[in-house]
Amino acid sequence: MLKDGAVYEYHGKVGIYKGMQFHKGVATIILEGDDTQEVIKKDCSKIDEWLPEFRLISMPEKQEEPAHLPAPIKNDSSLITELKDKLLADIDRVRMDKEYIPQAKQACNITNTLLNLVKLEIIMRGSV
Repeated sequence: MLKDGAVYEYHGKVGIYKGMQFHKGVATIILEGDDTQEVIKKDCSKIDEWLPEFRLISMPEKQEEPAHLPAPIKNDSSLITELKDKLLADIDRVRMDKEYIPQAKQACNITNTLLNLVKLEIIMRGSV
């Protein structure tokens, strides 16, 4: 597949790959040159034929992430399952032991904080 920010040559036209969109069986590819933007439309069903026509010239320079961004939170389903199980166990324990309510509230507060951090990370990375 084509890489964002990489420079490609396509039928004599050279540009930086800016993205591809699919709509009703048509792929729209955008290559941006110095002063121009090339919009190329291709039949999705023939992708195996036309994709090799894009010749890679250079990869984008690796840009370092700003230091102020948090490290990515990994999609760890076991961690999510463990957290969910802990919260459900806390609900059951609160039903049986009213003295456990302060600890359960603290667990909920921590969970809310974690969720807010994940939301912030998504917003800061421009994924929304």
